[in-house]
Amino acid sequence: MATYQESTTKVRTVHGRTESFQIEVGLHQGSGLSPFLFAIVLDTISAEMREGLPKELLFADDLAVIAETEQDLQRRWIIWQKTMEAKGLKVNTGKTEVMVSGKGDERIVIRDKEGETLNQVQKFKYLGLMLGEKGGSMLAVRARVKAAWEK
Repeated sequence: MATYQESTTKVRTVHGRTESFQIEVGLHQGSGLSPFLFAIVLDTISAEMREGLPKELLFADDLAVIAETEQDLQRRWIIWQKTMEAKGLKVNTGKTEVMVSGKGDERIVIRDKEGETLNQVQKFKYLGLMLGEKGGSMLAVRARVKAAWEK
């Protein structure tokens, strides 16, 4: 696209603006194409990685990888991380969490490709729904009742 060829920018800092530099990847901030192109990239990555039935949940920039064993989760996570980075996407491992479901208080260790341990949590919110390691829907029901009372 001609719009994106030879684009340059400056960055505003506390010390003023930087010198101009060429933009080599990305889209203009606020571009209407951004969400659409991002969805295409994630869909392509997901299709490339599929081994039988889907074992991941994708929505916008959220990804949930599902596995039966710690070893399978570790393997699948590294593959996802490497594949996304090969496509130019940066994975924020600081915001990446691991949750074991249905196995009590079991602790596991999942590492990113640099060897950093991912944070294990007992619950997390996915698409506005609270999911907990014990399974069931009570956590989600309690969260929705609490939100209603806070309004």
